[in-house]
Amino acid sequence: MKIHKNFIDKEYLKKLQELLYGKNTTFPWYYLDHLANPKDKISNFYHLLYQFYKPNSEFFSLFENLIYKLKPSALIRVRLNLYPKTGKKFESMFHKDVDDIKNYRTAIFYLNTNNGYTVFENKKIKSEENTLVDFDGNTLHKAVSSTDDKKVLININYIKS
Repeated sequence: MKIHKNFIDKEYLKKLQELLYGKNTTFPWYYLDHLANPKDKISNFYHLLYQFYKPNSEFFSLFENLIYKLKPSALIRVRLNLYPKTGKKFESMFHKDVDDIKNYRTAIFYLNTNNGYTVFENKKIKSEENTLVDFDGNTLHKAVSSTDDKKVLININYIKS
């Protein structure tokens, strides 16, 4: 697992934040009542930028600078997640993002700082603005919601070159 702080420049980060949750945004978010498993007690809003080996959104190109900084040889899925703040902490179940591919990577890029986090079997990563966590895609992990602010992140599943 690698943790990269200040992964993108501040101007680009600000542009992405304004697009996704700025005061005048009209960005299309879609509701999902669970995260990885229907038994999850954590809901979120999502937007699929890329899936089935092709762009899935007209907004994909705005995220390419961030995505291609990982130097992927192939993308599997790129998904934006927005978790509204909750009155108490909610956790998803432990999961892998992709079940039908063996050797892939997962990267989580946090767009804002909040008291939510991601739990791994032996580690907890805080949601810190402009931090990217890159790990083996077969590593089990779970999302934990935030009680102080929304939690916004980009989840990238890819094949490493």
